[in-house]
Amino acid sequence: MIRIANNGDIERINELGLSLNKNFSITYNLNDYLENDKYIILVSYDQNVNGFLIAYNNLDNIELEAIVVDINKRKEGIGSTLLEYLINYAKREEKSILLEVASNNTEALNLYKKDDFKIINIRKNYYNNQIDAYMMKRVI
Repeated sequence: MIRIANNGDIERINELGLSLNKNFSITYNLNDYLENDKYIILVSYDQNVNGFLIAYNNLDNIELEAIVVDINKRKEGIGSTLLEYLINYAKREEKSILLEVASNNTEALNLYKKDDFKIINIRKNYYNNQIDAYMMKRVI
């Protein structure tokens, strides 16, 4: 089940976010994000939050900032379901979706390519001066 996050989800989202960034709870101040209607925070929920997505709804597009699935729940379609929810939201808003992903993150790249995201720019040696970042876009 996909739903909008609430304050009760913050601790679990921060826990999952550690797999993305060791400073996740500092980088993403979820209390502020939940109060800002420009942010879209979705969670996949069964008995526990097992994945989440954070996106920013700006003037002309939606920027996907993070998508994380519990390592024990991967390969169950959770990431695809979260992304599908965001794509449907973007369609209603008539906005494209932008994101950035490391060129060596093949799992994420496969997910995005499956949902018709296209590479629109490459930031050479963006991560740690070694790994390229792909800027991707899905036109709605």
